[in-house]
Amino acid sequence: MSYLIAVLPDRIAAEAAYSALEQAGFSLERLHLLGRGYKSADEFGLIDPAQAARRQMRRLAIWLVPFGFLAGVGFSVLSGLDTFAWAGPIGNHLIGGLLGAMGGAMGSFFVGGGVGLSGGSGDALAYRNRLA
Repeated sequence: MSYLIAVLPDRIAAEAAYSALEQAGFSLERLHLLGRGYKSADEFGLIDPAQAARRQMRRLAIWLVPFGFLAGVGFSVLSGLDTFAWAGPIGNHLIGGLLGAMGGAMGSFFVGGGVGLSGGSGDALAYRNRLA
């Protein structure tokens, strides 16, 4: 969906612009006033930090989980540790890969979620700051 956002200096200018658009034939369902006394940016749905955090976690997981698996296998092969004797040599490498993949998943969860929740509101953050 496309948005046209106008930041106006005061309430009178905003209401004048709203009235002019209404008289020009724009649908009232598509016109919204945001700001003090009207809808907030959160009520309008312009900003959803949780959605941005989930998107960032998925993006990170696409890269971190496979690389974590490869790093876990690589570490197991290079170190030659026999941590799980019952699994055999190939089983040890696979378990190392799974543990590396879990580390990658945790990294995408904590880093992607933490960064996304604190600063992941994207382009709408500038508009939100102007509404206060």
